[in-house]
Amino acid sequence: MYNANINMNTIRLAFFSTILCFAYMACHENEESITETDVTDPPKVTISTTHTARVINEYGQEKTAFTATFNQQQWKAEKNGVVVFEAKKINKYGEKMTIKDDKGFDHAFLLSGHENDINYSVLTIFDNKNTKTFAHDNTTTLDVSPEISLAPNTFKTNNSTYTGQVQTTTFAPDLNNAFQATAIPQIRVGQDASGRHVFLNISKAYFLKINTVFGENLTASINILNPKNVFTSDNLKLWYCDMDAAVWREVTVTKETDVFHYPHTKDGFYCLAVASPGIYVSGKTLLDGKAVSNLTLKVASHNQFIHTSAAGNWSVFHPTNATTAVEIYASCGMITKANIITQNTDIQNFIIDLNNVKSAFSLLKGKVKDCLGNNAGSYILKNANAGDEYIFGKDAAIEQWIATCDLKEIVLKASDIHGNETGNPIVWPVSPVIESGSWFACTETKNPYINLIIDGENKMYWDMSTSKNSDGRMKIQITKPGSSEALLNLIAPADGIGIKMDNQLNILLRETEFEGKGYEIYCPTSSLGCGFERFEITHFNYQNDKIIRGYFKGKFWTKSYNPLTAGYKNVEGEFQVLKAF
Repeated sequence: MYNANINMNTIRLAFFSTILCFAYMACHENEESITETDVTDPPKVTISTTHTARVINEYGQEKTAFTATFNQQQWKAEKNGVVVFEAKKINKYGEKMTIKDDKGFDHAFLLSGHENDINYSVLTIFDNKNTKTFAHDNTTTLDVSPEISLAPNTFKTNNSTYTGQVQTTTFAPDLNNAFQATAIPQIRVGQDASGRHVFLNISKAYFLKINTVFGENLTASINILNPKNVFTSDNLKLWYCDMDAAVWREVTVTKETDVFHYPHTKDGFYCLAVASPGIYVSGKTLLDGKAVSNLTLKVASHNQFIHTSAAGNWSVFHPTNATTAVEIYASCGMITKANIITQNTDIQNFIIDLNNVKSAFSLLKGKVKDCLGNNAGSYILKNANAGDEYIFGKDAAIEQWIATCDLKEIVLKASDIHGNETGNPIVWPVSPVIESGSWFACTETKNPYINLIIDGENKMYWDMSTSKNSDGRMKIQITKPGSSEALLNLIAPADGIGIKMDNQLNILLRETEFEGKGYEIYCPTSSLGCGFERFEITHFNYQNDKIIRGYFKGKFWTKSYNPLTAGYKNVEGEFQVLKAF
């Protein structure tokens, strides 16, 4: 639990101090900048960042058939339900993303992020939307509420009276349902009728689209019957989300005794919410001083879900002068709680320290490569037995916390960012540190392979076998395609995972076609050591899965062909083979 006590300042002073701060930072490269595009809206803070998002339906099932548009870029999902966008000069506090589902329906979202970071989000698109078609002179109740109906003979298109068939599309997410709550815009900034910017505590939200049967937008008059059943207090008001300005705007409702009504001029999200003064709170989630990424922070009383970035950053708009409980969730469930105590000025550097739940995490170490054995430029590493956990990486090296909770094992697999190339899932026993070695975002690496690296050049081999050596050790062998000729023999103890000593290892290499060169290493039987600096088995037939994974490196006396020379060369190898002995 962590409480923050802040010196009292006015919102106005904090607001203009923030403007001056951003104006100063805008002079420096790769810093946030601020521009005022509309005096009626808050200044727009622009950043350069990476946005990743997992797309699901209202039941939590991953979606893989959609097209995403963001910052004038497009992403077509193929086999992976994760979208990735690199973006420059976008709105820090709500940039619009549109997801077109497999039925051609557009779903709009507002993504908030952090400068020069990798941001994570979950976006829910409703598969089951309510659609009605009816005559223009009918009184029709909307499926989102029995109290809300469309007034007959009030439809217009392009300011002209419309007398044809009318179609409505609606859905109302359950904001207490974690899968559905992320279907609505996650911003909580509202602009009331007087122009003030306020925090919105949303109690109900729904989507409404009205059009002709030919797809043309229609305006209409909306009636709210039995308004006391809808507006349960004088403080509860109706708001519309202006996606372009990234703000909820108060809707002017005409109040009569038995019915309220308002004009529907724009399709999109509406909500019922109570407004109050608000401020921004930002901070980090840390464990042993290292960032913990892609955690979910559930602001329980506000039905809001935000996610920590790759650098552990998070930001949320909160009510002032309030104590707000936040629940921290990993893929395996809630791991801890925190309290945020606000006054009336922005809070920065609010640290959520996870050292008290360190046992819920493991430090994953490894790296990701492509089908050619080169460092992957970008990748997705998924925890397959915790469907919502993934790591997006732009650096091949991995060293970060992953949530393991009370699990005895985790299942990891690597893919490229579209999911077209996916390695096999590997089951790992949970330990404080998981040394996973190299992952290959490559479908072919579901089979045995060795990536051999000599003096920085590498070659992938796919014809592998294992057997028992005459002395009881295991022999890992590369054979020449189409023949039984051995190109490489590695001989090592077959006693499970761990580091093997040099005097327990042997190597015999005869490869004349290595990247246009030929090499020979002859150390098949020596008991004095061949020159291995490290040989580690990271995975050995866990739960009889037959998979052996590991890597080695060393400096070996090597004969070279073309030109003919001899001397020490640095040799490395990364392998996955099947136990056949």
